[in-house]
Amino acid sequence: LRGALALADRIAPVWPNSPRPPPATCWNRGLSVLIPDRDSPQLLSSCLPALYRALAGVNEDFEVIISCSGASADRYAALKRDYPKARWLHSRRPLGYARAVQRAMRMIRYEHVYLLNNDVQLDPEALSAVLALRGNDVFAVASQIQFTDPQRRREETGLTAADGYPDSLRIYDVAPGEQTPVLEHLYAGGGASLFRSAPLRRYVAAAVAYEPVYWEDLEWGWRAHAEGWRVLYCHRSIAHHQHRATVNRIFEPAQIERIVARNALQFHLRNLIHAGKAGLLQRFSELPRQSRLDLITPARLASLIRRRIDAHQEHPPSGWYLSRQPMAVALGERAGSPAPTLLCVTPFSLLPTNHGGARRTLELLKALSARYRVVLVSDEGDLYPDQPISQLPWLSALWLVQGRAQATPAESAAERRQRHAWTGLREALTKADALYPADRVMVCHEELIDLVEQRRPDQGWCLDLHDVNDDLEPSLPARYDWVLATSPEDLALLRHPRRLLIANGASIGGACQPSSARPPRLLFVGNGRYPPNREGLRNFLAQAWPPIKAALPDAQLQVAGMDPATCRTICPDHGPDLVALGNCADLAALYRQCSLTINPLTEIRGSALKVAESLAAGRVCVSTESGARGFDERPAGLVRVATVSEMTDPILQLLVDDRRRWQLEQPDPALLRQWSWSTQAARLGTALDSPPGTAKGYESGIQPEAPLMYSAEVASGEGLGSTLRTDC
Repeated sequence: LRGALALADRIAPVWPNSPRPPPATCWNRGLSVLIPDRDSPQLLSSCLPALYRALAGVNEDFEVIISCSGASADRYAALKRDYPKARWLHSRRPLGYARAVQRAMRMIRYEHVYLLNNDVQLDPEALSAVLALRGNDVFAVASQIQFTDPQRRREETGLTAADGYPDSLRIYDVAPGEQTPVLEHLYAGGGASLFRSAPLRRYVAAAVAYEPVYWEDLEWGWRAHAEGWRVLYCHRSIAHHQHRATVNRIFEPAQIERIVARNALQFHLRNLIHAGKAGLLQRFSELPRQSRLDLITPARLASLIRRRIDAHQEHPPSGWYLSRQPMAVALGERAGSPAPTLLCVTPFSLLPTNHGGARRTLELLKALSARYRVVLVSDEGDLYPDQPISQLPWLSALWLVQGRAQATPAESAAERRQRHAWTGLREALTKADALYPADRVMVCHEELIDLVEQRRPDQGWCLDLHDVNDDLEPSLPARYDWVLATSPEDLALLRHPRRLLIANGASIGGACQPSSARPPRLLFVGNGRYPPNREGLRNFLAQAWPPIKAALPDAQLQVAGMDPATCRTICPDHGPDLVALGNCADLAALYRQCSLTINPLTEIRGSALKVAESLAAGRVCVSTESGARGFDERPAGLVRVATVSEMTDPILQLLVDDRRRWQLEQPDPALLRQWSWSTQAARLGTALDSPPGTAKGYESGIQPEAPLMYSAEVASGEGLGSTLRTDC
């Protein structure tokens, strides 16, 4: 593989340009429909009736060709009788997608061909809509994909885009709005799209390298863009797809994922997506052995060399569909939901959930999704992992934005708000609200407080202040209908007639086992971006940790949420007893493995979510008084001290006295119910369901209403449901 890449890149500069036919100045009417099939007559029996209903609206000549493989012709006898005018090709040998298409492309009569999967059913107007968009420079027109199951998340829509270019290419489908115009996009999928026949023949011949399936149609679109063709998306042409009905019958799920990963790398190698070959070769070495062997067959290496030479001579595509821009990154719309829409805006990335603010926002939205259609607009889109919507299946749509300016020295609070509520985020909010008109809008963090300038009169707006600072101007939250605080201390700083305490909660469940006695293992959970986390850990390592290590040499401190580089910055000379775990998806496992947790934060606002999670997991938390802010119920498992240096003695006593530690670990079921996210979200949902008000009480001189704080019912936990297991 290394030799093939070197050869292609060496001779590409001197290789003569490959002649390409120029786009035609005209084209003839007529339509070919091509259906690849692999021993699936039962799927064709649903596909063909819908196809012919759509063809009834086509006022020009047409033909239907079915390219069958992997079965004898007898299997299709009944269908042949029902559709005698269709042309049938048969191969007993199973063919992959590209070979099945290539074989039939030799027979088609017309200048445009509609490729149709056998597990797709077309709407009656689907073909007439795409035919209306034919043009001299149009290579393909994609139909809108909807799933036959309306409750299934729309991982596939037909409107395609990517991010990560030029270092890599991560493709995804964009959720179209109700009235999406005709758009140019990345590529037209091979399952329900119209193509120009002549260039498609050339592209398909090279794409057999992707056998048996996946990524070949992306290369068609990529090459078409490079040659000056346009690729369009037609919102009015609707195709209903039984997602992976064919491939799931032929391949096991693990095999599908292996093929997808293999062909993704092959696409990058063939089309010069990655600037450095070393990174691609490293990805190659990490593939399963079968995938590596697949990629170095003589035929694939020859195809790779030729395609890579051509790619050196091409101009790569450019457009919105190669970057995460506000107009393009709505993912996974949940269709047909009758619930009202809640649109949430956050200035920070919520994935991975390695900070308390992300955990809070996601848990509240997840619980609220039972009563609202939730749309999330998030800044810092470049920090999200691949396929974020797969980790948030309860969302209706996700919009990712990036490009916010960096902080400047001595930045004022007003300048900070202006920088976070920047033009790109405002445009994303406007467009998301246009596509998914919001009944309620929830704005997270003080940094975005100025976004309320964009509110519509018929909406209710809620401001979630994760922290309430002393310098918060009382007039800023005035235009919000509800203002949330996370602790009673923060709530007391607010002057607002509809202020509401929505505390930080916990969602860790399962039976609690007694903590391990040996070796002593302390756990600190905190994101390195949050200054109080860094300062708290630094103070703990300097003041409390040395005497603990002197008394218990085998003690270990684990830090979840910080990478090793950040920990080295905080404590350059730390030894192997300080373990930086980075981002951790399974905090529950870490809580089970630790002896107790620490919270050395000082001078914070809001409340520390890590305290609630530790107590709910059945682990004692030793915290400073400042770090225990918001937990006035004095739970037994929360040990408070005034300063970081005073944490040493109680930690040592608890690590030595197992019985005492195990006794304190038993959580109070009433407090668990109070801290559960379902309880907090239910209170928030009840407030949001009420009619929005003008929220101008203090401006007009009216005294604010009594704040909605912990009622006696909440404090006792009576009558409240819980998602937490309490059999600890």
